Amino acid sequence: MVKNEDLKITQFRKDRVKILETLYADEPSTARRYNRSTSGIGNKPKTASEVRTLLETSFTSNTKAVELSQKVYATNPIYSDVIEYLANMFMWRYKVTPHRLYTKSKAQAKKEIPEDEFLSQYRLMLEVVDGLSIETKFPAILRNLFISGAVYFTTMINEESYTVDTLLLPSKYCRKIGETQYGTALIQFDFSYFDDTGLTDADLNDYLKSFPKDFKRCYNKYKANANLRWQDLDPHYSSGLLLNDYGIPTYLYILGGILDYEKYQDNELERNENALKYIVVQTMPHYEDKLIFEVDEVKALHNSMKKVIDKGEKSRLLTTYGTISVEKLAENDTVENQVLSKSFKAIFNNAGFNSGVFTSDSVTALKYSLIRDKGLVWKFVQGLASFYSIAINNWFDFKTLQADIDILPISSYTYEDDIEIYKDNATLGVGKVDYLIASGIKQKNIEDVLNLESKLHLDRITPMQTSYTQTAEDREATDEKNDTSKKSGIEPTDNKEE
Repeated sequence: MVKNEDLKITQFRKDRVKILETLYADEPSTARRYNRSTSGIGNKPKTASEVRTLLETSFTSNTKAVELSQKVYATNPIYSDVIEYLANMFMWRYKVTPHRLYTKSKAQAKKEIPEDEFLSQYRLMLEVVDGLSIETKFPAILRNLFISGAVYFTTMINEESYTVDTLLLPSKYCRKIGETQYGTALIQFDFSYFDDTGLTDADLNDYLKSFPKDFKRCYNKYKANANLRWQDLDPHYSSGLLLNDYGIPTYLYILGGILDYEKYQDNELERNENALKYIVVQTMPHYEDKLIFEVDEVKALHNSMKKVIDKGEKSRLLTTYGTISVEKLAENDTVENQVLSKSFKAIFNNAGFNSGVFTSDSVTALKYSLIRDKGLVWKFVQGLASFYSIAINNWFDFKTLQADIDILPISSYTYEDDIEIYKDNATLGVGKVDYLIASGIKQKNIEDVLNLESKLHLDRITPMQTSYTQTAEDREATDEKNDTSKKSGIEPTDNKEE
């Protein structure tokens, strides 16, 4: 039989253990660090390797990568900065040039276009292109491209306002099947999209009215024959841009670097916090391995001192047996920690950019990086300009003329250097319209600005005489005047009679 004394001893030991556990309880900051839940976007990757794995599996289906890219763009300022940097690379100064259509008829080719007809069609071109809202539409399309990896669109005509509207199509229901000789994409659309919307017949009919008329015709063909689910869209009015053949959002790779950076940031923060924290050790005296104070007395001493010392996260009280000492959790680091700065730069290096664009670097490195980045975006800009030139010439009848949209390659990052080139050309008598557009005047407003200045008699204000505004006779007269003014009247002469 178990004696009562033994039971008391056992219970005493259990109670003693419990008391000791409370004495050495984990600090709140440690508990928070171990129990915290990972904040994030749904089931997003938590490590760089998971991001790479997600992109590698996107070759068969890019849906998850696209959704993640959209969410990261909306929540992470570093990722959105990279996308905006690319989407707003250029200032969207554009020129419309009318040219005659080629004809084999020599008589037709030699026939002069009446000035009134030319000006009428020219002004119509300017009105139509201005209605495209290139300044807002092009960066919006590019932004969608860099976030989603692919963007598909179709156009519709608004006959009342002489404008061409652009409708973005759901990328999930589009695919590229080829390319035209102009560099624009040939695309197909999955007309089961309208079934997947879940709309009633009445609502679906209203919804179809917001699409080009051909869409309703193609949808009816699909309903009659399910094999016609994928159908070609007319390349004169519909096209798309892809970052790569698979439509994968390549720049999502940056997320891996961002995750690493945030991890290093947390580690650095914890290290700095530990440098400010202290542990106060209270050692209980003992004699020949025997306790001088009982456990309950030790607890009372601990609680008493805790009221003085343990006021927050900066200091903690630890009660033990021995002498009293005060220790820091971490020492100050006198060596500069470069892990954070290097990991931050690695985010942009992983994206294929020079990190100096975002974190500053030498002027030369920035210059060449900007040239490369402009070239990267420029190919997509040319694709958009080519497509919209085709679209407006097919939507509108400009008779014997055709409109060409030309985007001037002027970047907000290199504006002064870019505009200087157009200025030099204008002083030579070539590209005067380009220089006016590059300076910020819309092409359709050039004539109005000149007429306004004439009405206000601003044409009476003569510009300061420079080599650009003087005629040859003016320059000769100026040179002679300068030569005369330089003579003091007492210059030596070779004439002996004088």
